Amino acid sequence: TRDFMLEKLGIVGNGHIGSALKSGLVKAGYTDILVSNHESDNIDVVANSNIIFLAVRPVIACQVLDQIALHLKNKILISLVAGLSISIQDVSTFRLMTSLLISENMGLNIVWTGQNTNVEATKEVSELLESLAPTRWVETEAKIDQATLSVGAAPGWIAEIVSLLPP
Repeated sequence: TRDFMLEKLGIVGNGHIGSALKSGLVKAGYTDILVSNHESDNIDVVANSNIIFLAVRPVIACQVLDQIALHLKNKILISLVAGLSISIQDVSTFRLMTSLLISENMGLNIVWTGQNTNVEATKEVSELLESLAPTRWVETEAKIDQATLSVGAAPGWIAEIVSLLPP
């Protein structure tokens, strides 16, 4: 069996969720993590990783995918881009909804098995995500969009409500 902790992981996007994801991966024991801090780093990160997390804003996601698509062949792509369906030939794609709590290996991961996946890729992604936080799989892509509201926004809503309570 493969040692999933030795996988080369790449994170394209170093904003809030990309940074939180990196922190969570480090806390979970992963050591080989590449992160693109700028558009010029994206191809290098993808070319040198086996599993790539796409953690960019929806408004630039298509532009970034155009840039890196040729380097994704036979790799695993886990997209954290809200509302964007991705299908690339010869790329196992998954969609993940999580929250900033992933930085502390907390919260909940909601994941959908996307296009061109196989049992081995799904097992690998499952083990990786379970090492970060409890993970639930949904049957349809539409359900991942529904989960965005509850998993992504709920912690902020709860914090706002708590802040309004009297001391």
